[in-house]
Amino acid sequence: MAVSTDRIVLTAQPRGIFKEITIIGTPKPGTVMAIVPGQTAMNDDGRWDYEPAGATAASGTNGMAADGDRIPICVLIEDALQGRAVGTAYATGERGRVYYPTNGDELNVLMQNAAGTGDDLAVGDPLIVDDGTGKVLKSAGTPETEPFVCLQVVTDPTADQLIWVEFSGN
Repeated sequence: MAVSTDRIVLTAQPRGIFKEITIIGTPKPGTVMAIVPGQTAMNDDGRWDYEPAGATAASGTNGMAADGDRIPICVLIEDALQGRAVGTAYATGERGRVYYPTNGDELNVLMQNAAGTGDDLAVGDPLIVDDGTGKVLKSAGTPETEPFVCLQVVTDPTADQLIWVEFSGN
């Protein structure tokens, strides 16, 4: 269980950037998001469309082609302004907010449940972003980036869940 499950950004005085976006898909708060590649203009409300990281196939150097690819990291946050709980998914076309963390920021991010015990985590485990879902996974192999470090023990999860992490920027 995350240290606090009522919000995504846990740092008392966050130094990153908050940004309003338009949601594509049905992501939950804690999902790593990415701008939809190939857009030629902002939408009618003056915002760019964002989707879970890797949801659109990479095109050249734009987007993710594999788990752990290097992308700008921004995390979808809860819609507290409209009174929606942190576990409530957004829908396509809704306004949302993302947070671009700075090194040392503590957050809750959505961890993808994997079959078996491959998703057990220990404090200090490096985490990567899953290509296609925007959820985090335990790092394996040699990814381009491991932007998060786990700050809690996770044993045999049975579903996707929020976990407490520190943004490392790696």
